Amino acid sequence: MIAINLVVADLEDAQFTQHVRQALVLRRLVGYSGHGQDGYDFARGVVHFLAFLEGRTDEAVGTIRLCMLGHSIVLLQHLCVHPSYRRRSIGTALVSRFDRYAFDGAKLQSKADVPVPLIRFFEEQAYRKDGSLRTQDLVQIQPMSKMLRD
Repeated sequence: MIAINLVVADLEDAQFTQHVRQALVLRRLVGYSGHGQDGYDFARGVVHFLAFLEGRTDEAVGTIRLCMLGHSIVLLQHLCVHPSYRRRSIGTALVSRFDRYAFDGAKLQSKADVPVPLIRFFEEQAYRKDGSLRTQDLVQIQPMSKMLRD
């Protein structure tokens, strides 16, 4: 079973720093270049969700980052799952937890810049295409969004 550990941005918390470092290691492992945003992981309004195997907290097997965009929109960034743990519903659990957190925070819409290979996965999570394909850091990106409230 996969346990989801919610980590909220608290710049003074030593455990928060450890979790962000685990997220950065995992993102690099799966090929995210960081896009020059690693320092943004410690910014106010950034929330990290990490997935750990049940009973373990030493190594994250999945991560996702939430950034606030004003009062009504959240941005889903850097969804990634360790290659050895894919196809075990970790990504789905992370997106579901992300959506509940955003919904509970009274957000109306979630937006994501989705690499082309992940479009189908995001469509299965009720995200819809929201704009044209573009290239960012040599990766084709599809803007997508999902209404959290009517």
